[in-house]
Amino acid sequence: MKRETVITTIIGIIMGVIVAFIAIASIKEKNVEYKKVISTDVTPQVTVPLKVEKKLSLTIESPENDMITDQKTIQITGKTEIGALIVIQSPFDEKVMKNTNQQFTIDFPLSLGQNNIKISSHIGSDTLEKTVYVYFLESEK
Repeated sequence: MKRETVITTIIGIIMGVIVAFIAIASIKEKNVEYKKVISTDVTPQVTVPLKVEKKLSLTIESPENDMITDQKTIQITGKTEIGALIVIQSPFDEKVMKNTNQQFTIDFPLSLGQNNIKISSHIGSDTLEKTVYVYFLESEK
């Protein structure tokens, strides 16, 4: 029985080695099939999008600079680019709006005396500012 066991073990080892060689050979054949040669005569084309930036403009139509009024609020109207962020600031109040068309109008409260109203338009990193001085004096009754 010892002799049969040794023969069976040797036949098993030989069969295992044969199966291993077949497996390795088939893997090498598959690797060869997937390797592709890259063509060197291809010219790369790079497209760079040109960013055309508009010149930012801001026009204040009303109120006029150094205007005197007896109203507690004024209507600020002006023009700037569509999509611009408009910021209106004074020591008394602050309003922010996104411009949906070229013309903008907003009511802004005044404090008694001189009002330094800073109006700014922002698109991306571009900013344009204008300052208007409006004087609010209560009327005597």
